[in-house]
Amino acid sequence: MESPHWKLEIRNCFAHISVIEREPMLWRLRLPILYGIASGTLLVLSLPKPDIYPLAWLALVPLLITIARESNPRRIMASSYTAGLIFFSGTFYWITETMVTFGGLSVPLAVGVGVLFAVTYALYFVLFGVGLYVVVRRLGSRGVFFAAPVWVTVELLRAHLFSGFPWMLSGYALVPFSGILQVAAWTGVYGLSFIATAVNSVIAYGAIHRSKTCIAVAGVAIAIAWFLPIIHETPSLDPIPVRLVQTNISLDQPWQKPDADELLTELSALSTREDSEPRLVVWPETPAPFYLTDLEFRGRMRQIAEKLGAYLLVGYIDTIGEGPSNSASRLSVCCSLQRV
Repeated sequence: MESPHWKLEIRNCFAHISVIEREPMLWRLRLPILYGIASGTLLVLSLPKPDIYPLAWLALVPLLITIARESNPRRIMASSYTAGLIFFSGTFYWITETMVTFGGLSVPLAVGVGVLFAVTYALYFVLFGVGLYVVVRRLGSRGVFFAAPVWVTVELLRAHLFSGFPWMLSGYALVPFSGILQVAAWTGVYGLSFIATAVNSVIAYGAIHRSKTCIAVAGVAIAIAWFLPIIHETPSLDPIPVRLVQTNISLDQPWQKPDADELLTELSALSTREDSEPRLVVWPETPAPFYLTDLEFRGRMRQIAEKLGAYLLVGYIDTIGEGPSNSASRLSVCCSLQRV
């Protein structure tokens, strides 16, 4: 027996209403995820590389808006984790190449290691999201102004917890802002992270409440950071001229004797240029198989020290102790060698 026409109409009406109700719920779930993707992507773009540094001033804004507006902690965790996953996937790309070149892993296994790093470290973003959510629950949307101390606390944990891995902290994006960079002399990179996140929180609060005042304050802060003059130190009465010599060597460089000889020749030429008279020449750590027991390596070092009449500080590979290790030694003007 067929249902009366009016019953079918009512059934269709309720079905339509249920679809309408499901769509906003689905959208409310997708929006925090999209905001997380936006923040993670902007953070990656603001750091080296591709060095779009001004994005640091607003990279966290989408995530902060989500934390301030969203009442469901699970959605905040999902948004924060998505941001972290995007960020670490974009900044841990080198792990795969390193595992293949130096770890001897196959490409699929090395990719798996990189993914494992990203999946694990993304939890730090969740810690930030949950920590700030607790503050917002107590203070309302004004709680976003506590984003800076919460963010820096999480970065400190990432840098020191479980041996630490302080790779690509957000403050590095402010390096081109020479004036504000001087803060790092007292606070380290964490002071720069604090400043960038604080400006993000002001912009986020202004966006939530459509406050032109907050946006203007953030704009003034960015302008000050951009145009802040460099405070010059009082020049030393006895400055020491130093020459830093650093070569650009590919990670997959095949090392044979001709390659090592060519590198030593290049280092010698760069060290003995006549455009200045350094009293100290520094060769920082280089990915080359130079050992202190290598007579040719030591001979080149002595030649440079004698020609310049300068001290030479050199990074190299040492075999003292349990296997090879990165080390450094100082060669004096009179060619006496001392490990440092």
